[in-house]
Amino acid sequence: MLIRLGELGPQNLMVMVMDVPQERRVTLATFFLARNVRHWWESVRKRYQDPSAITWPVFRAAFDG
Repeated sequence: MLIRLGELGPQNLMVMVMDVPQERRVTLATFFLARNVRHWWESVRKRYQDPSAITWPVFRAAFDG
C-alpha cells in the first residue's frame, strides 16, 4: 500500500499550528489515523523495537514511501 504525505495533511497542519513538540508529534498524529492507514502504520511501527526511535522525520518519511 502506497500512502502519500498528502493523506497526512490535517495531522501535519495540526502539529504545526498547535506547536506540538517534536517528541510528541508521532503520538498525536497517529491518534487521528483511520482505517487502512492505521493498519498500515501499525505494520510499520512493529518494525521498530523501540517506538521512541520513530521521530517526526522518520514518521513523515514513512508516508513519503
